[in-house]
Amino acid sequence: SAAKLVDETRSWDVALLQDMKKLGYDGVSFTDESGLATTTGRGTMFFYKRDRFTFDKSRQDHGWLSLDTRGTYNGVTAKNGQNRALQWIELIDTAHHNQPVYFFNTHFAINVSKDINGKKITDSTVISKITRDIRTQQAVKVATAIKEKAGNQPYFAMGDYNSSLSASYTSESNYLTPQE
Repeated sequence: SAAKLVDETRSWDVALLQDMKKLGYDGVSFTDESGLATTTGRGTMFFYKRDRFTFDKSRQDHGWLSLDTRGTYNGVTAKNGQNRALQWIELIDTAHHNQPVYFFNTHFAINVSKDINGKKITDSTVISKITRDIRTQQAVKVATAIKEKAGNQPYFAMGDYNSSLSASYTSESNYLTPQE
């Protein structure tokens, strides 16, 4: 899980980076173990203000973690098929005594539609329960990674969590706290 400075490997990356540089930003994108840019399916580009933050990929923490998971309900098993991931970067905040600050970004699963054998799932309760199970597992992975990576350092966790205001996780909130 390596990060690389956004380079000229993809034309939209180049155009976006050039525009952002004009506004005073630098950027970092991510590659997976095969060296492919993860912005195509697993990734994100982090942009930061050059006059506020610094990043040195040889010294600072950065990377990504797969959030691919499976969920089961009422005998049906499905997997998160959208190649979801968590990316993180440690920046140095030069405006606050060179304080390290972590930034985490993720995109949780959308509703599953097929089981692990490719059969379409039509029962909305099964879809809802499996998707909820997958997102809960993803939340645990994210919370654990934040604790492991950032420790006591300041951090920001952002992303598309694909949940609604009506989603109720209150009875399962203990799942979102990494176990010691």
